[in-house]
Amino acid sequence: MKLEDYLNEQNVSVQEFAEKIGVGRRSVYDYCGKKDGFKTVIPRPNIMKKIIEHTEGKVTVVDFYEEV
Repeated sequence: MKLEDYLNEQNVSVQEFAEKIGVGRRSVYDYCGKKDGFKTVIPRPNIMKKIIEHTEGKVTVVDFYEEV
């Protein structure tokens, strides 16, 4: 599941999620990759681990890569 979809499904704000994983709001927007046609930013391993933990495994490493 894409991070943006998770946030919408769980009704969690970008700010709230950013605080949970210890990053700025802009970083979460970058991880969602939906602004101005920019590609999704792949989180560093320590942040990726927090994302997986806080989403209870609903968002995984694979979800940050485009399908080919």
